[in-house]
Amino acid sequence: VLWLRTLVVDEMPDGDLALLGGLPPDWYVAGKPIDIRDLPTERGLLRRLRVVTDSTGARVVDIEFVPHSGLTPKLHIYARGFTTVTAQCSEAFSVVGDRTTVSALVVKCTLAPGN
Repeated sequence: VLWLRTLVVDEMPDGDLALLGGLPPDWYVAGKPIDIRDLPTERGLLRRLRVVTDSTGARVVDIEFVPHSGLTPKLHIYARGFTTVTAQCSEAFSVVGDRTTVSALVVKCTLAPGN
């Protein structure tokens, strides 16, 4: 069970959270959402993590994280299977390779293969 949990969320030593970093690319299937609810972490509760893949392979990632008091981790969203990412997010973000980083705790991003 812990191995599967680590595929979805990994708690980094600096206090940030790495999301979806271990999921194999073939788990993203158009029309078959990945839906995780109420996953506890040391830094808070991952209330919602939903990934919907469309027919082009683009992924819509919807996240709600409720931190423990006083903690505000950055969320690093990985798009395994993409070498680079083109992202559009509801909050401020940055992209490096296949990783999109947001500081918001409630965010919705669309990730697609970059150029």
